[in-house]
Amino acid sequence: MRKLDALFPYAARSALSKREEQLIEVTNEYKNYRRRTQSEMEVISIKTKSDTIEAFLSVYDNLQRALNYGCSDETFIKGVQMTMNEFESVLKSLGVKEIEALGQPFDPNFHHAAEREENSNGEGNMVTEVIQKGFMLENQVIRFAIVKVSN
Repeated sequence: MRKLDALFPYAARSALSKREEQLIEVTNEYKNYRRRTQSEMEVISIKTKSDTIEAFLSVYDNLQRALNYGCSDETFIKGVQMTMNEFESVLKSLGVKEIEALGQPFDPNFHHAAEREENSNGEGNMVTEVIQKGFMLENQVIRFAIVKVSN
């Protein structure tokens, strides 16, 4: 230790400890930067995925309309159904979930009420019909379910 004292007087050791503190501070700042940018990248990734999926939901709606419309050509219907099944499996693989609406209590966080109707059985504020399906990605609503609600 005496050799160190001779080589590094107190002032030099003090400067060395200041450099160590600065190094620790820079290291901590870098860790925070990495954590923050990773979090921001996750948000950007989810937003990009959500925007892309939202753009394709009109295709989903058109396939759904084609299936509901009906057609006398069974081969055509089968082809549309196969396309719809594949589309739904792709949405599922991306983590997209359909918002449950029919028969559920109306929730403005997930549902958009397009119509209200009188209900004689006494259950008010319940979703009686889904006009357009809603979808979620993780905990984020991509598109609200458009529904008819009972009074």
